[in-house]
Amino acid sequence: MKTITIGEEYTQDYRITCNDMDSEYRMTPQAILNMSQDTIAAYLTTRHIAAFDLQKEGFTWVLSEYTMEMAGALPLWREKIEVTVSPSEISSAKLHIDYRFSNREGETVIKGTSIWCIISMVTGRPEMIDAHCTISGESVTRHPRNIVKALDRSDINFHYITNISDIDFNGHVHNVSYLKIALSCIPYERARTMVIQKAVIKFLRQSYINEDLLCRIEKEEQDNSALSSISNSEGQGSMQDQCHYAGACLPGFRRNRR
Repeated sequence: MKTITIGEEYTQDYRITCNDMDSEYRMTPQAILNMSQDTIAAYLTTRHIAAFDLQKEGFTWVLSEYTMEMAGALPLWREKIEVTVSPSEISSAKLHIDYRFSNREGETVIKGTSIWCIISMVTGRPEMIDAHCTISGESVTRHPRNIVKALDRSDINFHYITNISDIDFNGHVHNVSYLKIALSCIPYERARTMVIQKAVIKFLRQSYINEDLLCRIEKEEQDNSALSSISNSEGQGSMQDQCHYAGACLPGFRRNRR
């Protein structure tokens, strides 16, 4: 039966692989986004309302907003983690699903929320969620509205042509690809010594293969934040994000675990 229960939890286990780590063996933001989405997809599969279930009827899920907050030390290569997801709030066309990453001691090290919509694959318009499944339980969280301000200037501009490796099962550019594009121009030394503490990401418009995307980045040195905007050749926005960075102790992985 297609039922989503507010407040119920679903957990999957993962191990950090070489594809999930940065130059200092720490888990990357892209891996966080990927694993949380994978766990959400697995949860929706158990409720018989995953994207492939909806696609049979001409609909699919899309992610419209995602937040990320570091609550502890980032997991390192080969560490085992648990990812737990839980539907926490629903409106007519938006489903909030919270997530948390826990280390082997059971401590929460990463947490955040995601907002999902069901859209028509023909019109691209959002659907009423309760028209596609039964909702039970009361909303347990009232999430604040996140605002990502528009860029005042562009400190870094670069173009990216989407290719087959960016495309997901919906035929659109994958959410992880947008984040990877936005983070790809960070200077190496900054990436080594600083990590994202908080991030708000808004996915605005679907992009497709062979699109010429313009990524613009504004850096604020005073509070170690950065704004990113990705748009197509017609100036239509595809993604906006705001990331706050903090200094990170290098894990010494090479020295301690060789």
